[in-house]
Order: sequence, then structure tokens, then C-alpha cells
Amino acid sequence: MVSEALSSWRDSRSANLDALVAAHQAVTRGLPGRPSLTTELNHALIARLASELQGFSRDLHDQASDGFLTAATVPDPGIRQILRARIEDGRKLDVGNANAGNLGNDFLRIGLRLWPNIHAAHPVRGARWHEWVEWLNLARNGIAHNDPVKLGQASAAHPLTLATFRTARGVLNQFASGMDAVVETYLRGKTGVQPW
Repeated sequence: MVSEALSSWRDSRSANLDALVAAHQAVTRGLPGRPSLTTELNHALIARLASELQGFSRDLHDQASDGFLTAATVPDPGIRQILRARIEDGRKLDVGNANAGNLGNDFLRIGLRLWPNIHAAHPVRGARWHEWVEWLNLARNGIAHNDPVKLGQASAAHPLTLATFRTARGVLNQFASGMDAVVETYLRGKTGVQPW
């Protein structure tokens, strides 16, 4: 099974991205070129991808918190509520981007060393996922803050194009599935219960 967060990533969050891709195709009629028409659309696609990754990550963290604080692990509902509030208090995904550091810090709140576990479970792909998560947030910040330095750094690594968006989306689809599995394995190991 997969989490509701991953189901949403694959369904409604994917549909949001598909709608922007359709708008891009409507403007360009699927033809290459037209950079003056597509630059802002490419930026919108990349920013939306970052937004959807953050939403997915926050949803997964919510579900992980619920899976960690079950009636079996913490029988008293009042204590569960207090602990849940402490886990969410100051959560980076509520105020910051879903960059590698924020993801690591937030999942550490339930004791999960996210990136070491991802790299252990997926040695080759994990490094690639980490790189693309960082690139996406660099590009997103360059776009959102109109920061030419960050835009230049992001573009130097990968041009801000529809093709790059498609590559990033494919990599992040794998990352979302991998992260979901790592969180599920961790929770099952800690609680002895299938979390979703």
C-alpha cells in the first residue's frame, strides 16, 4: 500500500501539473522555440512542481506523525495530541521550501534520519533525487524571488525549459515513491503496525 500523500501526488497533484503542461502546449502548439512566449510558462511549471513537492512532503509528514503516534504507541489520546503539536511546532515544511535540509529536519522530529535512510535504500537513485530536490528549490527561489543569481545558478545546472521540467518531474515521481516507502518501512519498524 501507499500513503494518501503519495496517492494525492499521483492523482490530484499530477493533474495540477498536467493542466499547466496543457497550457504550455496550447501556447506553443507543441513546437520547439518561442522562448519569448514560454519563459514564464516554464517558470510557472517549475514553481508549481516545487509547490506540489512541498504539499506532498507536508502531507506525508502529517501521515507519518499519525502513524508514529498511534493508540498502541501512546495510549493516552491527550498525550498523543500534545506530542503531535510538538512534532508540528516550527515545522519547516509549513513555512519553508521542501529542500533537502528542511525535509531532513522535519522527519527527524519523529526520529527518522530521512536522507541516510533514502541513500541506504536507494544508493544510486538517492543521490540523484537529492540533487534534483536541491536544484528544484534553487530554481523555485530564483523564480519566486526574481533573483538573477539563483536563476543563473539553476540554469547553469539545467536550463529552465519544458524538457527540464519533464525530467525533474520524472525524477521527483521516483523520489516521492521512494520517500513514501522509506517512511513506511521506518514506521512499521518502530511501531510494529502497517501505517497505511
